[in-house]
Amino acid sequence: MNAAAKLAVFAGAIIFASLAAAVLVLPAFGAPIMDASTIIMSIDVPRTSAANLVCAITYDFRGYDTLGEAMLLSAAVGGVVIVLKPKKPESPPARGAAHVVKR
Repeated sequence: MNAAAKLAVFAGAIIFASLAAAVLVLPAFGAPIMDASTIIMSIDVPRTSAANLVCAITYDFRGYDTLGEAMLLSAAVGGVVIVLKPKKPESPPARGAAHVVKR
């Protein structure tokens, strides 16, 4: 077995061991995943006067981030429209008197 194959086997073993360790520390099915969510809900929703926690985080705490994402999306859509816009057929060049008077 050459060095590249040994490295691939070693990397695969490391990835498998990491995934196995992650599965072993998962909470039981149905158990709350994060205890911090109850604290966030009890503090943030009354403080922001938002209808729910998603609105509080999206529009109050991450408002500038959301605005930036909307601007990037608008710029991307504008770029696609400009690139894919059909081109107008070119008209033939205007012929003036310059082609008649050649010496």
